[in-house]
Amino acid sequence: MSTRNNIPSMKSPRGLAPRQTVRPLAWTGFAALLCSLQFLYNPAAFAQAEKNNFKSGAPSTLKIYQTSTISGDFDVLIDNTAGKEAVKIVDRKGLGGLLASAPQWDILVFNNKFKRQYQCNLKTYTGLGKKAFLTTGGYNMNKLPLVKKGECECRGIKGILFSTKPDFEKKQQKDLARESAEPRFPQSAEMVVNQSKIAKEAAKIIARFYGVPESENLPIQFKFVNLKGELHYLLITNNLSLESPQPSAFQAPQGYTRVDDISKLEDKVKEPPPVKFKETVRKIK
Repeated sequence: MSTRNNIPSMKSPRGLAPRQTVRPLAWTGFAALLCSLQFLYNPAAFAQAEKNNFKSGAPSTLKIYQTSTISGDFDVLIDNTAGKEAVKIVDRKGLGGLLASAPQWDILVFNNKFKRQYQCNLKTYTGLGKKAFLTTGGYNMNKLPLVKKGECECRGIKGILFSTKPDFEKKQQKDLARESAEPRFPQSAEMVVNQSKIAKEAAKIIARFYGVPESENLPIQFKFVNLKGELHYLLITNNLSLESPQPSAFQAPQGYTRVDDISKLEDKVKEPPPVKFKETVRKIK
């Protein structure tokens, strides 16, 4: 499905080394702006994961290094052991993360700096939420009419490609002309998910965390072009490996204070008081 016909390369995202060029996926309308991306990945790890075939119920842990262009770099751990499925997402700077596990799938969000934690259920967990507003204009990515295009290969891993149709692009342009669409709204989009199944609850949590469309598969990449013609990657997968079970990695942090609102996980930064200037007026004699 991919092509290399005179497609210009793009600069790598911040913090990623240019080692491998991604093969473009679909090129229709403004989607032609979705150029090839260069970044660091571990082909041996991808091949090993595919060889072992990360199947639902198999005792194994999937470790993934992913980048959110809005929130930063994260390590994602997925336990796929039957009856003990779990997901953990932690900030690579050690600032915090979240943890959830079967069967209830209650989500524990924690802040390591302030030693606080907040718990909610899957129904009320909003994920990235308002943090994505400056990039997406508040558009709900779950409303994107993504259509399955077929199997593909994304950065050395087998995936399933979904994308919007040209009809959607035309509709968005008309809505923009009528001023019923924000310029930051998506005009076209593409999403790649892993072919291997994980717990659907884990897949939803990961998708909400990054603010990308939900599916029952692990999201690998999501990119869109907005109505201003700007390309945005909301999710990039840099590294993936299949490891032996790590049950201790999914234990909740101890000694943290429980808060009743997710906004209370950290203290609000107090703005310094305005500087008062004393005006001196000299009389001219």
